[in-house]
Amino acid sequence: MKFHKCTLFYKEVVQIKNTIEAADHSLPTNAANNARGGGLWPDYCHTMLICVDSFQNRLAAGRLYTYCYSYARIFHSLDQMLFQVESILDETGLAQRWNRPRTLLESDQEETSKAAFPDRHMPALKPQHLQTIRGKLATFQLRVYARQNASMQGILEFVEGGRASFRSALELTRMILEVVEAKGDG
Repeated sequence: MKFHKCTLFYKEVVQIKNTIEAADHSLPTNAANNARGGGLWPDYCHTMLICVDSFQNRLAAGRLYTYCYSYARIFHSLDQMLFQVESILDETGLAQRWNRPRTLLESDQEETSKAAFPDRHMPALKPQHLQTIRGKLATFQLRVYARQNASMQGILEFVEGGRASFRSALELTRMILEVVEAKGDG
């Protein structure tokens, strides 16, 4: 039975990977700014910008931008960045969770996924606003397509060249760390 479950999981991962690779991952022009499929946000809002400004003691620090907010979110490590990404996805309703997160503490309350923007919403920023922003060490475009199995799946694009799909938050972290270590200052 375990083999069968692993085979099914592998098929799901391959299906997600094929879907991601088949999608157009570039930022759209103004002609394509309409919400796709009746979604809450225009298509380009699914892309986040990760600007890494420093790397010391194996800690990457920088800023996280999304078209949904007019301000950057600051992170001082990659785990903080992941929590910021999760928070943005929860607040906006983009790439909703497939299952409830587990916790060590008992909770009587059912967690409900309530987006901060329950209706269609216009983004705070246009595509041209984030296209010129860069990190001091590295800049990435992040697009999360799914959040299955208590993790996230999507595409990470290094602005200076290179794009890869990731199957988990750990894999995403490793990809960012690989680039930052190669370019880093510590």
